[in-house]
Amino acid sequence: MSAAAVSSAPAGSDPRALLPDGLGARVEQETGARITAVRPRGGGGASREGAELTLAWPDGRVLECYMNYDVNKVGAGDDAAFLREETVKHGFATADGVHMGPCELHKKHAYTVGPEGSLYACPGFAGEASLSVGHIDGRGEATRQAAAAEFDDLAAWKKCGDCAFIPVCGGGCAVAAHTELGDKHLPSCHKPSFEAGLVSLAHQAIA
Repeated sequence: MSAAAVSSAPAGSDPRALLPDGLGARVEQETGARITAVRPRGGGGASREGAELTLAWPDGRVLECYMNYDVNKVGAGDDAAFLREETVKHGFATADGVHMGPCELHKKHAYTVGPEGSLYACPGFAGEASLSVGHIDGRGEATRQAAAAEFDDLAAWKKCGDCAFIPVCGGGCAVAAHTELGDKHLPSCHKPSFEAGLVSLAHQAIA
């Protein structure tokens, strides 16, 4: 996990000034809370930059959460940590953000069954006939066998160096790598989300 940055807003100044332009106002608008403190954190490794926020609501509730963001794209975006904290705050159970994998795709007998009986290694590939790895009736066309062999060879994690999250990530989402990077053999890095999950777990442990 990257170390926490030491910068903070001077006393009496607006803590939102430490966030990308417009992001603080967007967060307050979406949550109905006021941002009372911002502690920026550097990205480190593959991580994006982010910040620990303290949110305060008019009814007295206070929440500390971590938000990672793309500094080139203003907005709350797909910040998983922020959404997870908000979900817990409203009383719903949610995954801790760390122990989420690796994907079922890496398990030998885990399949998604398509409506016509085709088998897929992952729900995200369902419907792409060329990526079917089998069929419930046992048919063994060469195209399905070739797809199954290709999925068996997936090992994107080998390109992740010494990343500590490999056991729970396995190189990331193969569907994301396939659709966003054009190659399901490449890593789809989720390190920012895992780091944010660790921050949340640490806060829970000392609460």
